Amino acid sequence: MPEVTIFTVRVRLSRFRTVGRSAFPLTVAHAETPFAQSGPDWALARTADGLSSALVALYGWDGGAGRAAVARDVQSNAYGPRSAIPYLLSRPHPGGRSVHVSLVALSRDTVHPAALRDSVRVRAASEADSVVLTFLDGTTVEV
Repeated sequence: MPEVTIFTVRVRLSRFRTVGRSAFPLTVAHAETPFAQSGPDWALARTADGLSSALVALYGWDGGAGRAAVARDVQSNAYGPRSAIPYLLSRPHPGGRSVHVSLVALSRDTVHPAALRDSVRVRAASEADSVVLTFLDGTTVEV
């Protein structure tokens, strides 16, 4: 799949066909409890040594208060003793197909989820087999 660099964050575009409400975020873990923060349509987890995982809703997510958050746990996986994973929620879909586009960023640089959301325009139709992403520099990618 194509890769595009936004700021110093590497973005990998992938296409998944799933059933139900899914997003594919990245878990971070550390000996200390990771920092967690969320806002409208985004969630961020950051370890004490600066590794950040951000999940940003770009298209198709219904948003709203409490629809983006970070789940934290202790001794629950192989990543480390204290882990955190950003996630997005969507209301139940009445059936048929829906298109959801999200941006997942994993970086040791500072990550600003709202700025990442603003750096990508998404064009899609609910029945479409593709989504077109347009980045700030004018680069267009169809997935």
